[in-house]
Amino acid sequence: NVDQVPLPFASDSPVTLDFEGTKNVWVRQIGSGLDKRQCTLQLCVRPLGRQPVPTLVFRGMTTYSRVYDINVRRREEDEYRKEAQAGGWTLVNVLWQKKAWVDQVVNKLWAENIFGPHLEAEHPEEDTILFCDNLACQVMPEFKDLLDSMNNTRIAGPKGATHLWQPVDQNIGAYYHRYMMDRYDDWMLSGEASRFSEDTLSVSHRRKLLMKWCG
Repeated sequence: NVDQVPLPFASDSPVTLDFEGTKNVWVRQIGSGLDKRQCTLQLCVRPLGRQPVPTLVFRGMTTYSRVYDINVRRREEDEYRKEAQAGGWTLVNVLWQKKAWVDQVVNKLWAENIFGPHLEAEHPEEDTILFCDNLACQVMPEFKDLLDSMNNTRIAGPKGATHLWQPVDQNIGAYYHRYMMDRYDDWMLSGEASRFSEDTLSVSHRRKLLMKWCG
């Protein structure tokens, strides 16, 4: 089962407590709109065996033709690898899209570079059923043909009821959301967070933290 979980860079708590007279309260809340989304978590899970590594979709240009952007991303992704090795946390896959959404381009990259290699490594001879939403990028004939070339993978999922039968939609995505926000709260209480104000915590540093908490 594959599904998407919007992630903010915020606390999970709806209540903020602080001392009377405090001028700065270091809690960021989610807000009401998708404009507060920091990234999208693309989760793919299976009932048994080794789980596919999660994918984070960060804000960035969809096209890969701009050499400067490519080099900046590669340097940042190299830093993720080094920190994951040093910290002992799982290195999460990274893809880029200008609004941090899973569109047709991102979905194809995910299938080719992440889902396909996982199938080859785990059960190369078995047919596969992929339960997913009926997003436009997941019902395109090109995407179905691509999956068909990977273990005869078929897409399944009745419309209008994903909240009932999709494990990611039903609870696994919510657990990721809650646990990552718990990590946010721990970080806000740490000495590292006290070194930053809203103006000095860069977007790249937020991405690195989200990578770590997801991993």
